[in-house]
Amino acid sequence: DVVLRPEVWEGTDAVCHRYDKKLFQEVTCMGKEILEGCKILLHTCGAVKENEKVLVVTDETSRQIGEAMYQCAVEYTDATLICTKDRTTHGEAPTDCVAAAMAQADVIFSATTFSLYNTDARIKACEKGARFINMADYSLDMLKKGCLFTDWEEIRKLVDRTAKKIVGKELRITTP
Repeated sequence: DVVLRPEVWEGTDAVCHRYDKKLFQEVTCMGKEILEGCKILLHTCGAVKENEKVLVVTDETSRQIGEAMYQCAVEYTDATLICTKDRTTHGEAPTDCVAAAMAQADVIFSATTFSLYNTDARIKACEKGARFINMADYSLDMLKKGCLFTDWEEIRKLVDRTAKKIVGKELRITTP
């Protein structure tokens, strides 16, 4: 088991828990491929900078993915992992504790079964400047291979070249 220590989040009387980094590393061993996918999420998708506060929100079903993301993030910056009960549908509000933590974070990785994107907690956190990376319904395989391993610089060049060609108010795309 991982030992948790209580931490009270600013602006709420709810008690959240923060993983003890040393104990967490002793009990969690993630594959190198999975951590590479997490690094792409951390640095490319999240553009996380040193000293930013990273929050990883996960649930029971997606816990392995959340723990992998946390393990990657905590090696780079101040990171906190919160595991909550599974939501029952996309857009269902997180607990008050999770919402309070989201409001204090610079970057939020939401590794949950159902998306927190359309929640007041996410909207308020982003209005305060947080960046939100939605990892709803991710699988461990998605962290090992697939679209995360795209050449993002090459895609950016393609998008920029294409954007320059788009003029006018209407665009028609024809495919074979």
